[in-house]
Amino acid sequence: MSNVVTVIAGVKAQDSQASPASDLFLSRWFRMARAYAETCGKWHILTVHHGLLNPEDVIEPYSEGRGTVRQDWVQKVLDQLLAATKAGDSLLLLIRERQSKR
Repeated sequence: MSNVVTVIAGVKAQDSQASPASDLFLSRWFRMARAYAETCGKWHILTVHHGLLNPEDVIEPYSEGRGTVRQDWVQKVLDQLLAATKAGDSLLLLIRERQSKR
C-alpha cells in the first residue's frame, strides 16, 4: 500500500527559543502547510540548517539563510528521505515560492 509522505519547507520566521520543529516556524504559510500535512499522515520539515526533521525533533532557532546548496547537503537530505520512506511511498513537497527582493 502506498503512503503519502509530506515534506514542508522551513521558513525564516521562527520562535526565539528551542522548540519542536513543528512549532518552531511561525509564518501563516507554514501553519497552513502543517495543518494540511497533518491530514495526509506522515510528514517532515526540510531546513537549510538541519536537512530533514521529524515534527517532534527539538531544535534551536537558527539564522543560516538560503545560499548555494552544497552537494554534501543534497546527499544528506537524499539519505534522510530514503530512511523516512519506503518503496511505493509518494512524496508531497510543500514549498513556498521564494519572493524576490526589490
